Amino acid sequence: GSNTPTPIVNQPGTYTLRVTNTVNGCTAESFVQVDANLTPPQVSVQSGEFNCEVTFFTLNVTTDATAPTYAWSGPNGYSSSLASPLVNVEGIYTVTITNGNGSNGCTATATASVTANTAPPGATATGAVLTCATTTAVISGNSSAPNSVFKWTGPDGFISDLQNPSITAPGVYTLEVTASNFCTSTATTSVTLNTTPPGASLSVSGNLNCNAPSVNVIVASTAPANRLNHVWTLPDGSTVPTGSNAVWAATQPGAYSVVVTDSLNGCTSTASAPVVKNADVTASAALGQDVSCFGQNNGSASSTAGGGTGSFAYKWNNGGATAAITG
Repeated sequence: GSNTPTPIVNQPGTYTLRVTNTVNGCTAESFVQVDANLTPPQVSVQSGEFNCEVTFFTLNVTTDATAPTYAWSGPNGYSSSLASPLVNVEGIYTVTITNGNGSNGCTATATASVTANTAPPGATATGAVLTCATTTAVISGNSSAPNSVFKWTGPDGFISDLQNPSITAPGVYTLEVTASNFCTSTATTSVTLNTTPPGASLSVSGNLNCNAPSVNVIVASTAPANRLNHVWTLPDGSTVPTGSNAVWAATQPGAYSVVVTDSLNGCTSTASAPVVKNADVTASAALGQDVSCFGQNNGSASSTAGGGTGSFAYKWNNGGATAAITG
């Protein structure tokens, strides 16, 4: 009980006031009902995330509070009195809602989890080599992030949104990968050009003649021999492949040519050379003077040689070894 005219109470219920006249001892009573308004407001907060395109998250509160006031707390000492603040740091955010404007002043709290979806997708790019045989190649892009979008740029204004596009020009190519969170990663790669011809030149070991019925036509190249293939064109127009064999045994005079192909890049070189056959040797004999009398040796004869290489040896049936003889 209380003997004051204005007691303070903190429990709901019926309270009785009894007043006693101290002079005559008479009393009077009155009753009052005290109700409790202690219902806190309902409050909820939606969790969510921000990413590389939407770099803030809005903390939205749902509440039935009357004229509420807001008190937010969060990571790194964060605080705000806004109803729907924007945040860009991941973590746990707590809001305290207070009934205001003469209401019961009760409070309620709710929390929201905000995550940062800002991981880059990662990007790798693989180049290629263009050669005489491969004039179109494929460059490859890759990313660990699913459902990524690929965009390539390169020489001569090249643009492609394919993951693995075909290219025809050498140079540096740049890949940009965009993930579903709108974050990006880039990678570069090079496309190189290997169109160096193997080189070819021909040399002939000598001329065809009676002592050399066959001569070698030899290919010289700057590329390694084990990578080369040879196709010969003979004087009669026929073609003969000899694989890696760089020597042709020629038995006929005329023009010989060869196409040398480098198996590494498909590039070719051509060379040609003539094979010469010395002219056949010719010989003629002429009487210079008859013997004047039987048994004499004052006659003479001579010979004329032609063809060949111009250097001749003579052999007469009498043992003579010069162009002209007497006897």
